[in-house]
Amino acid sequence: MEIIKRKISLDSYTSRKKNTWGEMTATTFYVNVFFKQDMDDMGIGTDVDFTADTTTSTIMNPYTPDIRYVNKTLSDYFTPSLFITGYTRDKLDLVKSYSFTQAYQPGLNMSSELVEDYQGSQYTGVDRVVSNDNQMPITYVIGGDDSYTINPNNPDQNRGIFYKTYSGLTRPIVDSVVGNTNIPVTEMYYKGEGFNDTNTTLSAITKQEYLFGITTTPTVYSDVDIDRGVNSAFQSHLQMGEIKNMSDLINYGNGYYKIIK
Repeated sequence: MEIIKRKISLDSYTSRKKNTWGEMTATTFYVNVFFKQDMDDMGIGTDVDFTADTTTSTIMNPYTPDIRYVNKTLSDYFTPSLFITGYTRDKLDLVKSYSFTQAYQPGLNMSSELVEDYQGSQYTGVDRVVSNDNQMPITYVIGGDDSYTINPNNPDQNRGIFYKTYSGLTRPIVDSVVGNTNIPVTEMYYKGEGFNDTNTTLSAITKQEYLFGITTTPTVYSDVDIDRGVNSAFQSHLQMGEIKNMSDLINYGNGYYKIIK
């Protein structure tokens, strides 16, 4: 345990009035305490093919769907897509045009690019306004499918995030930087991809000793240029100086020299 001592000036907490001179006026003190924690990351794991124990029989429990049961395959753990809704901050700056008369123009793509979804299917992703009922609300999509028509009253898009921002309507939020404030009401609609073969694996996570503390996949730099200075001209002579017989020549540098027999 570490004991930290701090001195606090009581001048601002002491009365300077004539009748109460020198009396303590504060009932509480605020002291900033810095907490820190040191820990060692165990490192990345290695996926090993999962082999079920077939010597025992296990009854499927619907309340524990994440347990690995005998004869279960990877696809058994897949789940369908789920529609998610909620409140968030508006993203109007992504769909605002340069027009002075109509900044938010329905159908105008402010961003368009060819992208690929998690199944490998390509589509044109766009950022654009879907409808603008005098901004009550203004509806727009970020990363949506250019070929798909979204119903603002019943959004069911398969790609991208759909927003509804209401002008004049606000909701209170608590921000750690600016404090309590009000922001425009913005609804968010998103269709998640669920669990599938791109984000799910059925394997035993194994910790290998030489990977303890390694948190990322090692990067191999094969284009390393070593500057030997003035000794580079004598490199071949130095190598031959280490070779005493034919066996040394064959084994030098783990097959550095190509021996033609």
